[in-house]
Amino acid sequence: MPKEIKILSFIILSILVFACNKQKLDSVIVVPDPADSEIPVINIITENVKAINSKTNYVPAQLTISGIKKYKDLKEPIKIKGRGNFSWGLPKKPYHLEFEKTQDLFGFGADKDYLLIANYLDFNHILNATGFKMAELLEMPYAVKFKPVEVYLNNSFQGLYLLTQQIEKETNRVGIDDGGALIEFDTYYNDTYKFKSGNLALPINIKYPKIVDDARLNKLKTEFNALENSVVSTAFPATNFTDLIDLDSFCSYMIVSYLSNNGELNHPKSVFMHKNEKGKFHLGPVWDFDWAFSFKYNESYFNSPNGDLFWSPSSQGNKFFGKILSSPAARTKFKAKWLDFRANKFDNLLVFIDDYSKLVSKSRNSDLLKWNLNIRDYPTEINKMKEWLNLKAKFIDNMVSKW
Repeated sequence: MPKEIKILSFIILSILVFACNKQKLDSVIVVPDPADSEIPVINIITENVKAINSKTNYVPAQLTISGIKKYKDLKEPIKIKGRGNFSWGLPKKPYHLEFEKTQDLFGFGADKDYLLIANYLDFNHILNATGFKMAELLEMPYAVKFKPVEVYLNNSFQGLYLLTQQIEKETNRVGIDDGGALIEFDTYYNDTYKFKSGNLALPINIKYPKIVDDARLNKLKTEFNALENSVVSTAFPATNFTDLIDLDSFCSYMIVSYLSNNGELNHPKSVFMHKNEKGKFHLGPVWDFDWAFSFKYNESYFNSPNGDLFWSPSSQGNKFFGKILSSPAARTKFKAKWLDFRANKFDNLLVFIDDYSKLVSKSRNSDLLKWNLNIRDYPTEINKMKEWLNLKAKFIDNMVSKW
């Protein structure tokens, strides 16, 4: 190309850039070169460029996925709203997407509902992905599938997000029968249908059924209270609790919680449980690792790997989940599952962390620039994470050696 044409092209491009409004200019500054990106791009254009400022009211929109020649491109109408509790109050917002027709995004399985997790607290953009990977390696049923994506909202770059399945009763999500139940222990206690357990007043939010009549509510209360009664009984562990809760799922869940040091069990918050109509309660799927990995708010992750998962004997979660784990039956199964995971899957987890961090590295830095967050050296952070996990694993080794 002649030199004069190059100069003219540069002048025209400069004029166009400076003609953009500040919002668009900011997005140009922080967006990585698409040619260098390994991350699919989602652009959401809301109807009349309307802001998304509600967790209850959807906004109509058009969603486009650029699959970077690795994944299927897509352009479909959706509805979008906010989501989350604490995370909704942070500068970078999480979202709930609902398609008009079922879509199989990135091999997740056909569904209408997907979530965009902001990972604002997690400046390394890897903790939720690692927690979900732990569940996958432990072969937990309904482990959440995920994909890192870059998100634009009305053509403005919003950063790196984690696209995930929603935890719900569906064929390709949590596959319980129609007479079953999906519940979430959460102290926010803000679902339409909910109840407090009879002994410990555990906050139980009902995710399925979506509409709960008195008969269904009373049945679920009776079933859960029977489990709780068997755990808090003075005769425990010589009760029928193993007839009421599936210890395999319980121990897998506890391994993920211990290895990630996910303290949400203490409240409890973001803890899911499901059952078929006539089956036992199963713990899972695992969810929400923003406050895991020994996080200190506004400071850092990967502190104090030798601390126990439960904060104190008085925490509500310890009175229930910790009590179950104290039983010989649970400890025997936990120990066997942990030793198998330690020997055969733990190294795979560390390899995943290396591979995933390399995949999202450039997008992670662009995200931190977008939200004016301190860019900490990523290889250093990832090494700290792996060192912490190795120490945490040794802590669990020592714990189970005494059982």
